[in-house]
Amino acid sequence: MPPDKDFVVLKIQGLCIGGIGIGGDTQLGYVVFTKKESGTEKMFTYYQNEVLIPFINKMRKDYSGYDASIGMPIPDTLTGVAWCDGDMSQVKAITNEHQLFTDNKVIANKQNAASTGVEQPAGLATVFKVMRKSHQYTLSVTLIKISMP
Repeated sequence: MPPDKDFVVLKIQGLCIGGIGIGGDTQLGYVVFTKKESGTEKMFTYYQNEVLIPFINKMRKDYSGYDASIGMPIPDTLTGVAWCDGDMSQVKAITNEHQLFTDNKVIANKQNAASTGVEQPAGLATVFKVMRKSHQYTLSVTLIKISMP
């Protein structure tokens, strides 16, 4: 991590929801590296401004023909909804940028505290623990190969 950066963002084609693999799709996915604590709130603010809101506006255009770039009011029927977990850096990024959500007609929601086991039980499954352990270096190695000239 460069000493003057709190986080580094890599945009990778195809590494995204609905993508068909690295380099095999034109849609971008994001990989973010942060310093342990200092970069997380800034990273979530970046995510909201550069990833989340543009994605919501792209979905509005793709599925409803609404183009946010022309400056027309967003219809109530195209209100967006975004969720975060209870991590305070995520919550602070939302409350500090509440006008961004209001201006873009996005409702921000937070998961219940300590709810992973109830609301996302697969996240605690043994298969994910095994997968994380066996693939903990896979993505890093791939990204190094991609990002090197």
